[in-house]
Amino acid sequence: MYIFIDESGTFAPTNQPGAWCVVAAYIVGSRDRVAAEDALNALKARAGRPPLDEIKRRDVTEEDYFRFLEDLSNQGGFLVSVATDAGLNNGVTENQTGQVRIIREAIDSLETPKDKSEAEALAKAMEALSPQLYVEIICRMYLAWLAVRVGVAHYVQAEPDILWRMDWRFDAKGGAGAAFEKAHAHLMAGLAGQMSKAHPMPFVTGGDYSHFGRFIRGGAAALRPTGPGQGRRDVAVITQRLYREKQAFVDSARSPGIQIADLLVSGIAALLRGKFSDQERAARCLGRLTMRLYGTDDATYLIAFGNPETPEPITDVAKKAVKTMNLAARAVLNQRPG
Repeated sequence: MYIFIDESGTFAPTNQPGAWCVVAAYIVGSRDRVAAEDALNALKARAGRPPLDEIKRRDVTEEDYFRFLEDLSNQGGFLVSVATDAGLNNGVTENQTGQVRIIREAIDSLETPKDKSEAEALAKAMEALSPQLYVEIICRMYLAWLAVRVGVAHYVQAEPDILWRMDWRFDAKGGAGAAFEKAHAHLMAGLAGQMSKAHPMPFVTGGDYSHFGRFIRGGAAALRPTGPGQGRRDVAVITQRLYREKQAFVDSARSPGIQIADLLVSGIAALLRGKFSDQERAARCLGRLTMRLYGTDDATYLIAFGNPETPEPITDVAKKAVKTMNLAARAVLNQRPG
């Protein structure tokens, strides 16, 4: 399973509401990857660009962009995204301090010295982040775990053999982003371990987990019922292997998958900011490309870093955009287990 990830926006705090920052992943299997790249090349051809050129959303007309989204939705891959309004994130420092405290408070309950030292290292790494990088890392963490939960639940039913490997590709930041790239793998794997406990991966009855078994604690055999009438509700995964075994920061100019992710994430950001002349069509096209875990979930996952007791409302433009996306988005499962 290929997961191509890119971001849009700086994630830096601002006083202007509607400053949406987004991270998004385009998830695709080996079988459908070529067809997705064909859709990208067709967009380049319509814009008069050769296949090896990198292309941005600003380089194409709105009509050609919508056609690209429609072509891409007919392939096999799908989109997941996480967004935050930097203009409403007035509690980032408090949130960061709280997360560090939660990690440290849990250290005594861990069983092995290795687990305890890794938790302390995670707390120190998170504590050292700037507010801007903290927001981006948290958004990326939610996105990564969302990509895994949705991707696995979908592919154990549709194409289970691709789940033997998780191939993560990120857009290389380069230059000043080198420090971020260095810290990224450790932070993401550690935070994903926290997320997997707070939001377990659901077990899909009838799904084929045999190829994904190498990422499951106890292997695929651990998912078998332990007695008559007994079933499972979640899947315990080995997050370090899941996130760190195969990942790379790559030059987007040489990666069609990252170029697709860039076109999608810039589209989500523009939609939430109200930048399309045809907002309705943009929301429908991006919504059709989106896969949710449950039918009751929003098509894009919204995160805020403000005061949870007095949450700021999102902008009307963004609220309408998400509502329209929801109507078009697909879902792996109809509803959450009761």
